[in-house]
Amino acid sequence: MTKTTFTLGAGNKKKALQYEWSPSGAVLVLQRAKTKIDRCFFLVALHHFSGQTVKGGFSETTPSPVGFGKWVEVTSRRFNSQNLTSRHGSFMAAILREEFGVESGLEGNSVVLTFPTDTRPATNN
Repeated sequence: MTKTTFTLGAGNKKKALQYEWSPSGAVLVLQRAKTKIDRCFFLVALHHFSGQTVKGGFSETTPSPVGFGKWVEVTSRRFNSQNLTSRHGSFMAAILREEFGVESGLEGNSVVLTFPTDTRPATNN
């Protein structure tokens, strides 16, 4: 089933975003080109940023070196079946808000994400 949400940001910067869960548990972002984000990558993000508030940093040209977008760009190479850019981080953040309880807000014009505290026990997998 296709779902619609909006990317994060101030008023006119929000864009409609369509996505659907695949049978394998990945999210397919239905933009001009389909982008696959594996469920485990969402879980890695939730664990990594547990209890933290971080800047979005979704710029393709100058992503914040400590923002969520840059983390997505670097970490997707290891934990996702498709390499992603900092811009894909904006899609992922919108889905995290919609599906996983991440809160979003603005500091000036910058998106900030507040991740829930991960209460699951750590594993060595």
